[in-house]
Amino acid sequence: MGLMQLLAAGEVTPGITAAEYSQRRATLASLMPANSFAVIPGAGAQYMVGLIPHPFRQDADFRYLTGVLQKNLIAVFESSCRGGNFTLFVPDEDLRREAWEAAPISCNAAIELFGADNAHPMSQFGVRMQHMVATASSVLLDADRNKGQIPRETPALRKAMDLGQTRPLETLMHRMRWEKSDAEVDLMRASASATAAAMKECIQLSRPGVQEAQLAAVFEYRCKMAGAQRNSFPSVVAGGTDACVIHYLRNDKALLDGQLLLMDAGCERHGYASDVTRCWPVSGRFSSEQAAVYQVVQDVHRQCVNYCRPGHTLRELHNLSIQLLSEGLADLGVCGSMSPSVIARDAYSRFYPHSVGHYLGGDVHDTASIGHDKPFQPGVVLAVEPALYIPNDPEKYRALAGIGIRLEDDVLVTDQGPVILSKDLPLEMSKIEDLAAAIALPLGAGIGMSVGMQKQVKGWYKHLKKPSWQPPNWLFGPVWTALYAMMGVASWLVWQNGGGAVPLSLYAVQLALNLAWTPLFFKEHQLTYALADITVLLGVLTATVVEFNKVSPQAAYLLLPYLGWSTFAAVLTLDIWKRNPKVHHASDLPSYKGRLMVQGPYGSLSGTSAIDEVLLLLLTCTVSIQYIQERRMPKAWQRAADKLKDQLGSVNGDEASTTS
Repeated sequence: MGLMQLLAAGEVTPGITAAEYSQRRATLASLMPANSFAVIPGAGAQYMVGLIPHPFRQDADFRYLTGVLQKNLIAVFESSCRGGNFTLFVPDEDLRREAWEAAPISCNAAIELFGADNAHPMSQFGVRMQHMVATASSVLLDADRNKGQIPRETPALRKAMDLGQTRPLETLMHRMRWEKSDAEVDLMRASASATAAAMKECIQLSRPGVQEAQLAAVFEYRCKMAGAQRNSFPSVVAGGTDACVIHYLRNDKALLDGQLLLMDAGCERHGYASDVTRCWPVSGRFSSEQAAVYQVVQDVHRQCVNYCRPGHTLRELHNLSIQLLSEGLADLGVCGSMSPSVIARDAYSRFYPHSVGHYLGGDVHDTASIGHDKPFQPGVVLAVEPALYIPNDPEKYRALAGIGIRLEDDVLVTDQGPVILSKDLPLEMSKIEDLAAAIALPLGAGIGMSVGMQKQVKGWYKHLKKPSWQPPNWLFGPVWTALYAMMGVASWLVWQNGGGAVPLSLYAVQLALNLAWTPLFFKEHQLTYALADITVLLGVLTATVVEFNKVSPQAAYLLLPYLGWSTFAAVLTLDIWKRNPKVHHASDLPSYKGRLMVQGPYGSLSGTSAIDEVLLLLLTCTVSIQYIQERRMPKAWQRAADKLKDQLGSVNGDEASTTS
């Protein structure tokens, strides 16, 4: 029943119908040599230690033809002239094993659910192979595929190998899987979208002190929450000079200010892989040297993606990337006086040691037997990943030393031109910086405000009468961090799509109301004003969601958790207000006077008062107005920061305490 809930009518696996699986098997039967049959063992269990298994992943070819996602199976396919039959061999019944693992597929289920023409227990495999080999001209079998899955006592297959009766199957399978159907493209687009959304969140959360492993964990979590079953390969999260290590898998360091972070990651969703790479500055802004290298790779990436058209080949695409990157290396001056042609011939591999890309599909490095010289066809999907890695030799490469940039997208070849399946993830430097700035506005202000109120939470707030259903205090920080991040992404999406003054102005107003609630409630102890503030906030926030939806439905969806949590917060505020009718100021409870420290992105704002809070809200509105008018968030944020220093400079560092 659980399986059926995941499937639409007629589907065998999510997104792929029984009719499509049947057509795949018919195509294989028509392509096979006359009077032949093919043997494909499915994947078996892989063990961590003893009998503790790794999560199971089915062989891509086996899945492509059967849709069966269980281990220890063997599928046999006969050529058209032999009837084109599909036979599935399933594990024999083993009650002891079933006490530890789920029961394997039955013969009846193989026929009724997966369209097999015949199904037999594995104990019959050897005998039936003896008969089939005796009547066939050839057997298609990859001897190294899933070794150990074909029973050892299969003398008929061993004899066929010894007599040269077997032929490789991989080439035929890769030929079929190379061009994707519409259903496969939809699944690959969903996989790429999940990867883009997860990596976008990693961009949002990157700051000095964050661990590479934490970002890897966030990526995997977000992909799985979006429906992915697993990563398509171990994530590369490489800060600083480690970006020059192509398969850096340690992911065990903390990010440092001024570093670039390279993240190469992807997920597998219902059997189809994605593979995307981005680089971004941990501090939110590229240095001039980082920007110079990034721009070279970005320009090459754009031209390589545009080259992904029918008739071109992977080898031609790679040669184009070498030519363009060599020109970029010459412009950067890292090869001295060498001309681009000399660099392309003799020197490029030190800075660019891998191919420009690979095919993508059921495996992350898909259909390898196709090679580099087969002209692209509509339906082919490639991961395109030009890169430059400047060796960490400051004496030779000066400020460029140790910079590694790789930019990778998943690209579908069509008759109308290339389609970037991972297009939801920004690539241009300005958009990367804008995304960081959009996140910094609500996240930085929100976290800074909450840090400043910790003393009041532990003191004054602790003595208030509160409902039993109030969440624990530790929950608010993680929830608001996530909500502020989603809020920032939502504003970025609206801004990127043309925005307009109305939705972004509403966004600025609701953010100001959001930030005002904290000092009203925790610092000034004005429960009535705080209740009024959050009530107005709900109205403005609802209007913001409506206006955002007109520009970007995705942005509106990102605000829905925020709207839901704010509604809950309003109900909680109302309940506390009712339970504490005498509490309008701090006089009825112990006094918690003293110096208030608000930690923001530009240092400490000490001794803040209600006037200072108003200045902070005005700052937020100022940033937002500049954000709307100029559509250049990084510069607007910097000017706002300068204004903050001017307005609050006399307060910052002042030894006199301001009490509530």
